[in-house]
Amino acid sequence: IPSWDGELYVYNTDKHAKENLSGIIHVQVKGKCAKDLTQPTIAYPLDVADLVNYRDIQGTLLFVVLIDPEQPTQRQIYYAPLLPADLKPLLEDVKNIKGTKTVHCVRLAEGHPNLEDICVNFVMDEQRQSGQAADIMMTLQEATDKSLPTCLYVRSQPQHLLDNLFNAAHCVYAQYPLPNDKIMYIPITTRGYVQALQRKITLSADNKKIAAKIPLTIRKGNITDITV
Repeated sequence: IPSWDGELYVYNTDKHAKENLSGIIHVQVKGKCAKDLTQPTIAYPLDVADLVNYRDIQGTLLFVVLIDPEQPTQRQIYYAPLLPADLKPLLEDVKNIKGTKTVHCVRLAEGHPNLEDICVNFVMDEQRQSGQAADIMMTLQEATDKSLPTCLYVRSQPQHLLDNLFNAAHCVYAQYPLPNDKIMYIPITTRGYVQALQRKITLSADNKKIAAKIPLTIRKGNITDITV
């Protein structure tokens, strides 16, 4: 398969039975020689054709392995979750499918965040961004102009919750009101980091994991954009 190297199966519980399957993540793994394995982020060029294929299946989890050419046993993994909300701005100005686009990958350090949490959150956001929501996606500025409240959802093992909250870029959603007090969650084409919690976190148990809907301050670069 040209755009993928395999799949990750995510389960709701530690028992890997078919009735507990939560989702399947398509994965692509790339390798690159580099002497500096300590950078917090790296840039990696990806073929536009791959990005289009990722979009068509609602996302792919990219891993880039840096290998020290002088000490091949010294390696460091970087990752980038490429969901519809991440892919839309990358592909917006694409005119030549044979070109490349730069993707920024984050260093996968032990526990910051936990790899299992990355996968669990990927599946949750992939499901939120599928179908109609993916077609309606809006920018952060558009959500602000429409005065739409925003939120994010995080699911994590209890012992990794704070690491997951503060050390990962999360998908953000605009809350669009519908008739009968219903709400449509529209993906924002900007990921957000938790800067400061505004009030207590509300947690609910979910098969040994904790789901949290958290009021927070979103940061984009070094500028505080919105407070939820």
